Amino acid sequence: MNAQEMIDIIEHTYTTFDLKYEMLLAHFFNMSGIGFYPITIRKNSPIYRARYSDKLTSYTALQEISYPEKKSVVDFSRLNRPSQNLFYGSESEVVCLKEMLPYWFEKYHIGDRILVTIVECRTNKDLTLIIIPDADSTSDLNRNVFAKMQHEEKLFWEYISKKFTTTTKEDKFIYEFTSAYSNALRINTTMQGLKCDGFIYSSSQSREKLNIALIPKVIDNELITFGQLVEIKFQMIGYTETGLPSYKEIDERKNGFIERSSSKIKWL
Repeated sequence: MNAQEMIDIIEHTYTTFDLKYEMLLAHFFNMSGIGFYPITIRKNSPIYRARYSDKLTSYTALQEISYPEKKSVVDFSRLNRPSQNLFYGSESEVVCLKEMLPYWFEKYHIGDRILVTIVECRTNKDLTLIIIPDADSTSDLNRNVFAKMQHEEKLFWEYISKKFTTTTKEDKFIYEFTSAYSNALRINTTMQGLKCDGFIYSSSQSREKLNIALIPKVIDNELITFGQLVEIKFQMIGYTETGLPSYKEIDERKNGFIERSSSKIKWL
């Protein structure tokens, strides 16, 4: 079966069946010839994570800005199904913030205020991440991966990567597709004895910077360190000419850190 035949089967499944996640997971799990591309993220690399709240109340504990409990994960997200937790971040502070725009678009109205907390983390050891190659990304990491591929593999990944940069505004079921694919990758890497600390993939908000999703044990085993925090308050002020919401920063920024002995957030 060539790449186009595989793509046709996947797309038919995705557009036809109601149980999209389950059907796609089975397809992806049983596919042969799909390459794994482990990427090493070196020790002391930055990872930014952002959390937001409309309650305008400062976070007080590490748990509140770390990965969520399984019971609180009720929806599909980019790489996870319901009741499956991941630690989402980005290699860019700005992109990390932009990733929240789809949520804000749905939830907030002109005049509403949003409190955002961004934490900079650093890797304590080298991490092995599986990349979701992106044909349209301008990052050197993606360019280097694509340079190693044969034509058929490039064709397949061009199809997959477009799904990973599709927003829920464009396709409300897209997370069922992408989470099925990432979970199939995760299962297959485990069965083959390959190390997988998480994934690295393109942001739908940036064609240059990449997002990172870490499995919980990376945080539990203290393979990353939580560093400085900054708290920023925004107010929605209107819409741009293209219909996107527009925000302005209000009030002064607040800085903080995590007290290691208690895992409490201390604000300055």
